[in-house]
Amino acid sequence: MTSVNWGALAQMMTACSAIAALFLAPRLAGRNEQRKLMAATQQSWLDALRSDVAELIAVWMQVVAIRERIKDVEALRADERERVYRTDHLNHRVRLCLDLSDTAQNELYKAISGYLNAKSFTELSDRRLAVGTAMETLAATVAQRVKSGK
Repeated sequence: MTSVNWGALAQMMTACSAIAALFLAPRLAGRNEQRKLMAATQQSWLDALRSDVAELIAVWMQVVAIRERIKDVEALRADERERVYRTDHLNHRVRLCLDLSDTAQNELYKAISGYLNAKSFTELSDRRLAVGTAMETLAATVAQRVKSGK
């Protein structure tokens, strides 16, 4: 019968663990760095999108206020016309940031489109809340994707 040298076996297991750690540690660290980079990128995109959506809401509210006062767009002063053009620009910029095949992003764009179709202050309130809810849903979706590493 052969006796087992438990001390030597423990040393061999420790050495194998150390060698495995040498190879696995960089891969695990690389994954963590990739997740951190992805999280930072997604957060930057989300912050820019939030900023554009917030500006779009504010400018459109000004446009609706102006339109309630003056019905003829041609009669608007140049700076008031500029707000109308700025709204259009922001709408296109937000649209280009979104992937409409993604459900949460598509819902945000639908909410924004509904908001931009509002013609009075009474319509703006509910539709503004819908945009806020869609933005929160999108933020939660992005956070979940970053957490899962997708």
